[in-house]
Parts: sequence; structure tokens; C-alpha cells
Amino acid sequence: MESDKEIINIIIRQTNYDENEAKQKLIEYDNNYLEVIKNYINPSKINNNNNNTKKTTNQLMYGEFRKLMDEASRNHRIQKEKEDKINQLIQKLKDENTSVNANENANENTSVNANENANENENANENANENN
Repeated sequence: MESDKEIINIIIRQTNYDENEAKQKLIEYDNNYLEVIKNYINPSKINNNNNNTKKTTNQLMYGEFRKLMDEASRNHRIQKEKEDKINQLIQKLKDENTSVNANENANENTSVNANENANENENANENANENN
């Protein structure tokens, strides 16, 4: 009890609080006299201890599980998106190669057909010249 009275006296000396008000503020700030004095000096920086509610061990464990699962899910989603993008690029390259190969084959066939037609024309001209 002696220390409680000393703490209350410190608060009374540093603030304009009376003894009852000092006791109430100590209870409000969980017997942290520094927080009581800080709040008196600068009330705009009030630390709401209500936001820092204590969690049970079970709540902490489930919170950690949730963080772990959320991170794993996010990493899996990112990995799948990367794989999908890679597969799309591979498919696009395959399609381009297929169309290039088809064009090359068409060009080869056209040039082969043109050469054959030219050879046939030459042969026809030679035969016509021999007959004349």
C-alpha cells in the first residue's frame, strides 16, 4: 500500500488531479503512472488500451494458423498465375511456329510447282522446236 500512495502522490504532484481522480486514472491505465502523466500533458495522444485487448492462447494459435494459411494460399495463387502465363506464352510460340512452318511449306510447294511448271514449259518448247 505504501507504494500505491507514493505513486498517487507522484501523479498529484505532476498533475492537477486530486487523490480520487488520480486513483481512477491509475485504474484506467492499468496502474501505469507514466501513461497517466503523459495523458495529462498531451491528451491528444491517448493510448486506447481497449484496442490492445489480451488474446487467449487459443486465439493466438488460430491467428498464426490463419496467417500461415493465407500466405500459403497467396503463394500458391501467384505460382499458378505464373504457370498459366508461361503456358500461354509457350502455346503462342507453338502457334507462331506452326504458322511459320505452314507458310514455309506453302512457299516451298509454290516454288517447287513453279520450277516444275518452268521445266514442263521448257520441255514443251524443246519438243515443239524439234517437231518444227
